Amino acid sequence: MLNEENYITFACPKCGNSVEYLEDYAGTAQPCPYCGEDIVVANAGGTEGHSLPLPLSTPRLILRRLTPGDLADILEILTDPEVYRYEEGGPLDEAEGKLWLETAVKQKLSDSEGKLSLGIAQQNSDKLIGILGFRYSDRDRRQADFAIQINRSYRSQGFGSEAAVAFLIFCLRDIGLHRVTARCDCSNVASVRLLTKVGMRKEAEYRKDRFVDGEWVNSYRFAMLEEDIPRP
Repeated sequence: MLNEENYITFACPKCGNSVEYLEDYAGTAQPCPYCGEDIVVANAGGTEGHSLPLPLSTPRLILRRLTPGDLADILEILTDPEVYRYEEGGPLDEAEGKLWLETAVKQKLSDSEGKLSLGIAQQNSDKLIGILGFRYSDRDRRQADFAIQINRSYRSQGFGSEAAVAFLIFCLRDIGLHRVTARCDCSNVASVRLLTKVGMRKEAEYRKDRFVDGEWVNSYRFAMLEEDIPRP
């Protein structure tokens, strides 16, 4: 039988109710059993939980939750064939893009799908120039896959790597993930360069695992572990 020492008890930062979690969940994002909101469990021995640390700020960017007002910027990205050049699915049309955004603004890590989409906005204008997508990949929600899409007009300026570094810190330090992975087409030189630049390790090459534009193509799998992120 588990005793009291195996639990962390604190007030939910969203609704104020007293909640408790096993110490195994210390520092991870979990749903509040009362209000259902995403919260970060207090550290072992601590008495204070936290809301998700969003938005994230970098020297030039803000990574934030999406809003309905982002539709025009979202459509610039999701309807562009160049964005989907190395992907199995093609670009969305306007109606599909609108539906995608309506779903994305409601996402919570505590939902059954465990997905979260963030917008990459410029600090000086709040122009949305990219999207970061995140999804848990294991039952215990300690691992996740992520993907990044950047508006073609803002590429080759370091925005993608700047956003990815901030997002990896968020995942592996701020919400307690153990491992984050990303996949890219082996011929997508820009993506390979970005994932390498931010410190992810190329762990595998999958031969002809995806069917893109009428042919089977190879993919790389990159990964980063929590111990790879410097602690403050």
